[in-house]
Amino acid sequence: MSQYQAQVPNGDLVKPEIRKYFESFYTISDTPDIHQKYSEQFTQNANLIMASKEARGRNEILQIRIGMWEKVAKRSHKPVKIFPFGAGSDEVMLFGTVDYELKDGKKASVDWAARAHFAQEDGALRMDFYQVYLFAHSMQLCLLVISVPSAQTLLALLDAEPAAKSLECQSAPFANEK
Repeated sequence: MSQYQAQVPNGDLVKPEIRKYFESFYTISDTPDIHQKYSEQFTQNANLIMASKEARGRNEILQIRIGMWEKVAKRSHKPVKIFPFGAGSDEVMLFGTVDYELKDGKKASVDWAARAHFAQEDGALRMDFYQVYLFAHSMQLCLLVISVPSAQTLLALLDAEPAAKSLECQSAPFANEK
């Protein structure tokens, strides 16, 4: 079984084409330098919300995608389960993990969840809405901030810096790290 093949409920609750879409989507997502192909997985006017970053339309999605690889050397998504809003629905929730290797050699694993809505455009299934929620467990995040020299870089990548600050990790190098 491919790392990109998520579990789905028995029966045809999740459309087979949605399951297949995500297998392809996360393969593309984990492949650097195919930014245009990533943006083409969305409708022309799709809305993408990636933690606190928001994009409307393929051009803005393309810019977010390019930024997602700025400090990342490798990423590896492992979707675990897909849940439909109802039988045959075009809206699903899913969750999994993503492993990052940053260009400075540091590594991290993050749990995520996402909400997606699909539409047909130009004869292809595409997302017209995709929102990703990244989870950094409080204690792990605090330890990461204290122990990793490039913590600010990683937290910025994960959009988790405000959460870490709220944990009052006193040894965190937010103010002085470049």
